[in-house]
Amino acid sequence: MPVGVWLLSLIDVLKNARLCGIFLAWITGRDLFQTKACEMKKPILVAAFSALMISPVMANPIERACNQSDRRAASAQLCSCVGYAAEMTLNGAEQRLAARFFSDPDQAQRMRMSDRRNDERFWENYRDFGEAAEAMCG
Repeated sequence: MPVGVWLLSLIDVLKNARLCGIFLAWITGRDLFQTKACEMKKPILVAAFSALMISPVMANPIERACNQSDRRAASAQLCSCVGYAAEMTLNGAEQRLAARFFSDPDQAQRMRMSDRRNDERFWENYRDFGEAAEAMCG
């Protein structure tokens, strides 16, 4: 899942957790958990924060390839958005295959020209991914 999605999730958790002082407790180190409802939210906050911290490791192959590419327009925000579009339109194997196009653009042309049914199916999904990424990411 892209970093932006984790960040939005963390913000939602923090909004709810602030009601019980969880965020304040985290910062100050003081135990402000005085109700059962507050105690129940602490693991959620810890999980969300942990997920945010490891999310770059969990970036999908498209997002990683985009971030590692030497393209001038490839910002972290754009790569995250493109990665999110990939998550929505391509399965894991298709993402790994499409990620190779960043380092070997000729492979995309070979795939597009292939007469194999699997390659044609992939190319249809890849085209959908491209349209989704363009619509979402600009």
